[in-house]
Amino acid sequence: MPPRPATSRRSSPRLPDVRILFEGYAEPGVASTVGYVHDGRARIVIDPGMVPSPESILNPLRRLGVTPRQVTDVVFSHHHPDHTLHAALFPNARFHDHWAIYQADTWESRKAEGFLVSPHVRLLETPGHTPQDITTLVDTADGPVAFTHLWWGPDSPAEDPYAPPARSGPDGQPEEPETGVTVFHAGTALTRGLRRRRIRCRTGRALLLSEGCARAQTCR
Repeated sequence: MPPRPATSRRSSPRLPDVRILFEGYAEPGVASTVGYVHDGRARIVIDPGMVPSPESILNPLRRLGVTPRQVTDVVFSHHHPDHTLHAALFPNARFHDHWAIYQADTWESRKAEGFLVSPHVRLLETPGHTPQDITTLVDTADGPVAFTHLWWGPDSPAEDPYAPPARSGPDGQPEEPETGVTVFHAGTALTRGLRRRRIRCRTGRALLLSEGCARAQTCR
């Protein structure tokens, strides 16, 4: 049986296919949640970090008909080794972090905020776990999907007490949250069982999260 998508059964040939290649955990051991997005010509792997073995990432990709050399882009949510350790599996990819794109011997500086990795995949600056954290936001047929390292669980307060005031929009009013975001945590599945709540990361960016990664399907 082929791997099931991370989003619902509804699909569109014009919108990305989102998969979970490996679901991370914090004990026993440490492993990163590894995401995959196919958006047109772009084949994107997110946080290829610590996993039991390289095959934990490569076997799910093979079942999707994808070879390591076909991966066009790799995104690091941040630079801790548990989220970057297996980056070298993808020799042809561009590598994205908070301030640059790297490929072969080329370093192209750029801000992550709003950068389009592909037509339906963009990066957001969401510092918190580290000052360099970024979120990969994917527009899908079921609404936005976020791959992030925002640490938030079902028992966390509705508002982050360490976040600054909400950012203001062009009219000077507080920015409205992005709603209905399905979240895949870049480490352990802390958002399981998440109820509808409004949170802000430390940039003041607001997200309205609903059901977290309860709908995630892991490719195994």
